[in-house]
Order: sequence, then structure tokens, then C-alpha cells
Amino acid sequence: MTEMPRRGRPGRWLALVLGLWLAACAAGQEDAGPRLRLAAPDQALTALMAKRAAAVPPVAAERAMEALPGPDAGRIQVLALASSGPSSAYAAGFLKGWASQSQPGLRRPRRVDVVVVISGGALLATHAFLGDPASDQALEAAVPSLAGAALGRPYGQLAGLVAPSQRDPAPVRAELARLLTPALLDRVAAATELDPVTGQPGRFLLALALDLARGTPRVLDLGALARQPEPQRQAFYVAALMAASAIPVALPPVPVADGLLVDGGPGQLPRLVRYLDQLRGSAPAPQLMVILGETPAGGPVCAGAGPWAVAERSLALLTSWAAKAGLDQALTLAEANGVTLRWTSAAPAACRAAGSAAELRCLFAQGHAAASGAIDPWRTRPAATSDEPFTALTPAAGPACPAG
Repeated sequence: MTEMPRRGRPGRWLALVLGLWLAACAAGQEDAGPRLRLAAPDQALTALMAKRAAAVPPVAAERAMEALPGPDAGRIQVLALASSGPSSAYAAGFLKGWASQSQPGLRRPRRVDVVVVISGGALLATHAFLGDPASDQALEAAVPSLAGAALGRPYGQLAGLVAPSQRDPAPVRAELARLLTPALLDRVAAATELDPVTGQPGRFLLALALDLARGTPRVLDLGALARQPEPQRQAFYVAALMAASAIPVALPPVPVADGLLVDGGPGQLPRLVRYLDQLRGSAPAPQLMVILGETPAGGPVCAGAGPWAVAERSLALLTSWAAKAGLDQALTLAEANGVTLRWTSAAPAACRAAGSAAELRCLFAQGHAAASGAIDPWRTRPAATSDEPFTALTPAAGPACPAG
């Protein structure tokens, strides 16, 4: 009797496929453990604005005009950082150059009451908030590693089938954990320490994120997280920064105790203006300074023809136009509510052809020169857009793209 040929054992193949699938699933999962719990700083911010307004001393009628409080007296200073990827180098260079500005009307404020970070600006949050020369120097040194890690690393083909995002966030988490030492978080905790009388902090470090579960923006109080005890302090602080900078689809959302957070992008600027205005009560409207990574909706780039390249470029364009609309709306809201809003941004097209490391140095130098120069780098009007008619039949020439 002839023996039938053996076809192999289906059980082994099933076990192999199941093992690979489980490995791929594991690649896309966040570490298990206690989830971040958030408490909005609304009441504390209202108290700070009222306290600052009450601190303006009354002026006798007979005193000279130069002795009167300036137009900014009693107003809190708010600095917002909204950048992403390589363009964060512009913000880092701007902060360092701003510190060396010698002209009275352009100098960096001696004390910024509130620092708000949006999108990739979250990766600069801690050093920007501390704002001393040592922090500016540390930020300059950290920009290359942060910009390189900001978008994570691509998953392998198998893991990518089941991962919750296109890229693995492990590199940015590891880089933030390396940079944000206990000593650095101690400094943030000290800078935001609670007033013994009011029980409220005197300064704030905040991040904005978008809650996918609620469909609403969330304010993350980083100072409160820095004041938490170990051992979860650093993990929660890093999780909040990653939530604010988790670009949808590219990076996975960050789960918290009562929501699911992602990067809401610079389009959240109008919400920030409205948020600050709602909290101020009868206090003077705040001053808001915004450092953007690049001019919204500006500059052509090389776009690949592959599906992921098309998806990434489409997302970048949609995000850019949302940022442009958000900036315009924020400026309109600010003007209507008496909020002074000034903004500045990079011109990344001048640096894109230089290559990654040279591009970062170019953007950093651009920001440093803008903030330390004799020309006021701040703008108060909407960003210019192309006047190219939609009916044009001949598209404008794009940049020279490398072959292949």
C-alpha cells in the first residue's frame, strides 16, 4: 500500500501565525499601569489674574504721567509654543535669542506667568518654562534628539497591521524620560509651588490636548503633575507631554483615567484665547505671545507618490490649513475681547534643502536671529496666504525633488 505524502502539520503553522500576531499586537500596546488623572486649573488661573490686577498700586492724581502704571500693568503674560518636528528648532532658537535681546520694547519678559504648549511645542515645555540661560542651553543641545524622536519609528510590516498608529512612540518616550530628570521636575514643582495663603500656584505650565472620547480640548496642568510624589511623577508628566504631541494616526492616542488624548494642533489657539478670556472675570485681558513652528499653510515640499507619502502630505496640508484658520480666528477673538495676541513663526522653506542636521541648525539660527535682532519679530495680523486663483491651469513650480 502506497503511503500518502505528508503535507505538514497544520498545528505548527497555526501556532507560528498566532505567535507572530500576538507579537505584533504587543508592539502596539501602551504599558499597563495606573492611568493619568487630570484636574483642570481653571479656578487657580482665575485667582492669578485677579491677584495680578489687585497688585497694581493706585496712583495719586498729582503724580507725573510717567509714574502711571503702564498699559500692561495687572495683565498676566502668557507664552504659547505650537510647533512640530524640525520646526521646533526655530522655537528653541527664538527663546535663546530672545534672552539676549537688549532693546527695551523687545526684551523677553522677566517672568512669564503661564506657558502653554501645543502639539510638538510640548517637547520644549519644561526648559521653555524655566527660561534661564542654563535651560536655554540645554534646550539647544536637546533639539536634535527631540526632533529626531518626535515622530517615533515606523512599525514593521506585520506589527503595522494591528498597531494603533503608523509609528511606535517608544523613542520619544525614552528621550523625554532621559531629559526630564527628577532634579528638573523638582525645579518645575518649585516654580509652580502653591501660595501658603491662597493655596494656588503663582505660575502655570500647561499643555493642550484633544480628547477623542469627548470631542473637546483638555487642559493638562504639568505643574501639578511635577508636584506629585514619586514614583509615578515622571511617568505621568511624560504621558501628558506625549498626549499633547501625539499626532493622530502617526502616533497612538494616550489613555487617561477619563478619556483618550491626542495632539489637537495649532488649530486650538482660538480655544486658548476663549479659555483665558472666560477665566479672567473682571481682571484685565492677558497678553498672549505665540511661537509657531512655521507659517500656517506655507511653502511647497517634495511629495512622494506612495500611499503613506500621500497620506502624510494630505494630513500635513489639512493640519496646516486648520492652523491658518485657527490663527485667524484667534486674532479676531483676541481683538474683540481686548486680548493682546502677538505671534511669530519660522520660514522653513529656506532650510528644507539643507538636510536633517543642517536643517535644524538653520531653523535654530533663524529663530535666534529673529528674536535677538533690531526688527520686531512679532506680528499682530493674520498670516498671508497665496493669491493664486483656484482656476489657474498651470500649477506653480514646486521644489526640486531628489530622484528616486
